[in-house]
Amino acid sequence: MAARRYDGMSPELRVAVLCSRRAPGLDYLLTRGATRGRTYDLVAVLTSDPECAERERLAAARVPCLVHDIRDFYAARGARLGDLARRPEYDRGTVELLAPHRPDLVILCGYLHIVTAPMLEAYAERVVNIHDSDLRATDTTGRPKYRGLHAVRDAVFAGERATRSTVHLATPEVDGGPLLVRSWEFPTHPMVDAARDWGAT
Repeated sequence: MAARRYDGMSPELRVAVLCSRRAPGLDYLLTRGATRGRTYDLVAVLTSDPECAERERLAAARVPCLVHDIRDFYAARGARLGDLARRPEYDRGTVELLAPHRPDLVILCGYLHIVTAPMLEAYAERVVNIHDSDLRATDTTGRPKYRGLHAVRDAVFAGERATRSTVHLATPEVDGGPLLVRSWEFPTHPMVDAARDWGAT
């Protein structure tokens, strides 16, 4: 699938979103074009959860909501959800579902699953992840300290005084791709210290 380069003069960049039950920030993606001048067109949202909370909002905005139920996929194969050996087959299905919508860019927004080679190759350097921690905070080996689904919890438990979100390119290394943007700081609530004093981990 050939990438179309967005040069600011062409028609809108075609964007697809992958989410699970929720897509934090979807309201912004849906309304930004109407309020700030369009630079992209949200062409589809694909959810791994048939009970996705965003479906009514997407229907009202006339954005196709594609359901690719990951639990049904694994159950039909008698496999457990965390079995990454099965994930490429699931991701090939995701690529097929997205293909008619021709996205130039895929955003992982509240998507709770690791993407594998079929997605990363079909949209090479065009899969962007929104991760809820500061991926510039690294350990002694130079790897990000707070990766995965529990990054905020881990940062708070580690005593960080603030957290950030990071946008990065998705690569085969989970939360290890090139960083694109970091958010401002979100201070850790003072109640965290009180909870520690209570032993309420």
